[in-house]
Amino acid sequence: MCDVVASKLSRILSASENSGGNLTATPSFISRDSLHNAMQNSIDNFKRTAKIAEAEENTFRMMTYDKLLDFLRQMQVDQEHSKHGLQGMIRIQPFLLSAKQFCDVVGDMVGSTTATAFLFGPMKQILQAVSATPDPFNFILDFYEDIGESMPQLQEAQQSFVSKEYSTEVIVMVFNDVLEFHSKLISLIKTPCWEELFHSSWHTDKLHLERIRDSILQSRRLLEHPVTLQEFEEIRARKTTVLNEIQQEEDRNDNGRFAAAKQWLVSFSCEGELDRHRNTRSICPSAGQWLLEHREFKNWFQGDVSASPLFWLTGKPGAGKTILASRVIDAARAEKEAVVAFFFCKYGDDSRNTFISISRAMLAQIMAQVRQLRPYFHERASLSSDAIPTSTTMARDMLKTCLSSCPNAYLIVDGIDECGNRDRKEITGWFREITQSITENNGNSVKCLFISQEDLISRRALDPIPTLNIASQNESDLKSYLITVQVNLEAKFGSLQYGGSSVADILYARAQGMFIYAELMAKYLHDQPNRDAILRELHPTNCPIELNTVYDRILHRVFESRNRNMVSYIQNILGWIVYAKRPMRWREVQGAVCIDIEAQDINTDRMLLEPPEGLFASIIEVRSNGTVELTHTTAYDYLIKQDFIKLMEVDNSLAILCVSYLTLPCFGLETTTEQINDRLRKGMYAFHDYASACWSKHLLAAVSPAKPDSNDGAGQNMESVEKAAELQETLEVFVGTHMSPSSATLLPVSKRITEAMVLFRESNYFDDICQAVTWSVKQLGIGGKGPTKEEALDLWRVTANMRSVFETLSGESEMESLACYYGTNWFKCPRLSCYFYHEGFATAAQRDRHVERHERPFMCVVIGCHLSVFGCSTESELKAHILNYHGIDMIEEVEFPPLPKNSGSNRTAAAKYQCDQCQQTFTRRHNLNAHMRSHTDIRNFICSVCSKAFVRSGDRDRHQQGHGEKRHKCEGLLKDGSTWGCKAVFARYDILASHFGSAKGQKCIRPLKAERLQEAEQMGLEGTLLDKFLGSNPAMLAAGSLLSFNEFLKLCKLEPTPKSTVERH
Repeated sequence: MCDVVASKLSRILSASENSGGNLTATPSFISRDSLHNAMQNSIDNFKRTAKIAEAEENTFRMMTYDKLLDFLRQMQVDQEHSKHGLQGMIRIQPFLLSAKQFCDVVGDMVGSTTATAFLFGPMKQILQAVSATPDPFNFILDFYEDIGESMPQLQEAQQSFVSKEYSTEVIVMVFNDVLEFHSKLISLIKTPCWEELFHSSWHTDKLHLERIRDSILQSRRLLEHPVTLQEFEEIRARKTTVLNEIQQEEDRNDNGRFAAAKQWLVSFSCEGELDRHRNTRSICPSAGQWLLEHREFKNWFQGDVSASPLFWLTGKPGAGKTILASRVIDAARAEKEAVVAFFFCKYGDDSRNTFISISRAMLAQIMAQVRQLRPYFHERASLSSDAIPTSTTMARDMLKTCLSSCPNAYLIVDGIDECGNRDRKEITGWFREITQSITENNGNSVKCLFISQEDLISRRALDPIPTLNIASQNESDLKSYLITVQVNLEAKFGSLQYGGSSVADILYARAQGMFIYAELMAKYLHDQPNRDAILRELHPTNCPIELNTVYDRILHRVFESRNRNMVSYIQNILGWIVYAKRPMRWREVQGAVCIDIEAQDINTDRMLLEPPEGLFASIIEVRSNGTVELTHTTAYDYLIKQDFIKLMEVDNSLAILCVSYLTLPCFGLETTTEQINDRLRKGMYAFHDYASACWSKHLLAAVSPAKPDSNDGAGQNMESVEKAAELQETLEVFVGTHMSPSSATLLPVSKRITEAMVLFRESNYFDDICQAVTWSVKQLGIGGKGPTKEEALDLWRVTANMRSVFETLSGESEMESLACYYGTNWFKCPRLSCYFYHEGFATAAQRDRHVERHERPFMCVVIGCHLSVFGCSTESELKAHILNYHGIDMIEEVEFPPLPKNSGSNRTAAAKYQCDQCQQTFTRRHNLNAHMRSHTDIRNFICSVCSKAFVRSGDRDRHQQGHGEKRHKCEGLLKDGSTWGCKAVFARYDILASHFGSAKGQKCIRPLKAERLQEAEQMGLEGTLLDKFLGSNPAMLAAGSLLSFNEFLKLCKLEPTPKSTVERH
């Protein structure tokens, strides 16, 4: 059949070739030279935009019409024998007919075959590249058909256009458009890994190609229906205007795709860190040059594909590895057409020490550099069910696709030793694998540099890749840096020499290759009051030899002029900064220190007047985003080693502070808009974002068993029962204030939380505390959803009320005055688990679009469609929409019964404060003050059954539950139709769970346990599946295999009789 089709096609083309006749002369208004020059300019532009190499151009120039036909015939033969079969190549006929006529007419005009070479040569290259991929091949054939039908039939229209003054320009316009069509397709197929990117980019490319088709059609009409020269000028001017508008629209759409994908990735801004390190390096401009010239490193950096694509740079702490990383990044960026992605890891910061955080940052950087990947990112963001990507599988897949499409890429990961062991193995393992795989299989140059200390874990993960350990190589950099330091010091204090040695010589000898030592000592000396003080510090007996001694000196200078209370106060704040569950902003620290628990208010007179640099000297740095962090990881090691900060004490302190803060009157549901307005202006909510999200994290850390290597000693994190009592009392007031049982859904409490909360088991609020923590943990987790009335606490309502008022304060003067409390991003996501819960957005529109991604995460990929804004609820709904409207086929475990309660109580501390209206006592005045609100005469919440009035809605709801139907019943249906249970009813789920834990309750569920075990025995299930039903003797049943059914009945003191429930079943 292929021969018949090819023969027919050949006859059609031959007939067309002979039927049109030849032009006897070039039209009088068409200049041969001007037409030739114009076409040559078009060809030059085509070669530039499509990046046509000399070899490709030579191939094009050898192409003839007959050679193209031979190629097409062979392609059709190959298709007939392929698994995809014939692909309907008859669709290419209109283009061949029109292009043949165009080449013949224009060839006669200019006396060359240039048109033939650059219309048919690229065509062969494109079809050859896509012939093995059915979808792209069919899409492109469709466009060739459309373009061919839109092109002018020059032989037929020659009588109408030869006499027109604009004929040359129209011919060149058609030639330009066809070359642009080919340029777009060639650029597409030249992209490495283009097959994987085709579908995502085709939505965008299709619009561009349709514009080219419409432009060709307009040129055809000008030739077939001549106009006056004036009308032509008007049409051309209008076309130019329209094209500019279209280009602007395409740019806006591209920027929109980029912004949407960037917001979806939500990556840590590595560029700010790079600027900071680059600024540090600027003191010594030549810093790191030795590394770029080092033979082994140079072999990795500039070597050919035979060199290893991996390299490991190691060095002791403080040796300047991060500064070297910044130098390598800048050098890689200077490489021609290189794509550079990098990351600076940070210990203790979840946004900077996991594989997913590194992946998101690198993906964002690659997207910013490789424009043609933006449609791919936009499609992945639109089709993702997550407002923020959390899947490592998806991150790996996207990185692989992106790196495979980059001919030359550098990946630099600094500080992998700052990541946990598990994350470190995942990071190094995957990056090693993908770098080697792409380099070997795709022929791309993807090079990866790891930078870290050399320890056993890193050594195991990175052996045997080429390694360079920083020893004496950085001595010249260190010397140059210290000379600059000396110049700066002498500019302030005058000439500085001690025993004939300069400051630079002395510090160089003591630094032992550690840049962090030199940097800290430079700042320390610069802060000295006079020249004599500096000389004393440089004395051999005083000048520190070890880095820890430098930290000693810095802290001594910070505390030497302060009294003991102030030292303890600063030490406490430093602990908050170091052990915060996310990096604290300085304004949040200020908000925390202003909390007056006793007065149940915020006291702005407590605000710290000194900046962080004044309070903590060079140990703390303020980042560009306002967060405060330790200068270097060696500072963390020092503080822990010296027992300067105790983790458990800090967690306990922050847990009490957060929970107490959230019980202040400003967090009551009854607070009016006017009150919120007034309190916002006073800065009362400055600590809200941190406290509302992190209270449960600090609570769990404070009450969990101490780690073996903890500096707080063995046993419980709580150092005394008195502290446990204070925390319990504070929690009771907290849940009493914010519990909302009427609408709350009781969640199963995990074993981890139950064991952690065992300290509070004597509390009457124990179940409520467990529910509050369980809900908080759930909402903070990866699967956390938006605020819901089912939550145990009403904090989400309080937050919503406060933020709704806050967002109305949008005046410029108000924003400036309140920025010190709340920053400048006032519009925030309501989800606790979301980065934008505390980061926020500058506008309500940005926030609303982000929230829509949470609620309707599947977005249409077609820019301009209403569902690209509003999205769909499910992936199937989105795919159906895209197919129907756009024609694109895309197609914790329950743990009960609870632990038995001890007879003893946690409250051994004296309860000094007693309520004068009831018998309840408290150990802290602020908890008494909070409790006293329950005795106020204002009782706005009325029980709908008995009309009893309450101060708080939570108290009313708790009471009202007692009137309602008791929904939780000890009863169930067995498969044989009989029932189990004593049929007792309970008001709450947790009380029913306690019943099941009793001896009577165990008897109630014994028939159910027997039935379930028999099912498991018949199905061959593992014993662990039935753990929750096995009562007090699970070990016997989990050992190797299940007991037989009869053995189990004997274990339960039951005998199998004909009347037994199980035997009947």
